Amino acid sequence: MSVAFATPRLPAQFADLEGFAARWAVATTSARHDLRLRSTARERQEFYDAAAPRVVEIVSYLDGFGNLDLPPDALALLRLVLALAQVALAVENYGPQEAVLAESAARIRIHRELDGI
Repeated sequence: MSVAFATPRLPAQFADLEGFAARWAVATTSARHDLRLRSTARERQEFYDAAAPRVVEIVSYLDGFGNLDLPPDALALLRLVLALAQVALAVENYGPQEAVLAESAARIRIHRELDGI
């Protein structure tokens, strides 16, 4: 999966994840949850396989900022790793059977959001 951007959305050292950012680096918890539910098992697995091995590196990079006042590329990376947390739950616990095994996930409603994260 590859998507070209006029300017990089992610920091340069995470350019290999750029193709996933367009779809997964969404701005709210609700949007990430809904995207997880709407995605296919294959889409979740592809994202997980690409991003999960880099999670320690991603978190270390983001820790370097020390706060949530992030530049746009780091904010996109934060959103991407937050989406990975949603996807990891599905991949690691339910696999391709999430629609059947986690049917209660569709009833979850997010009532409080952090602005733009």
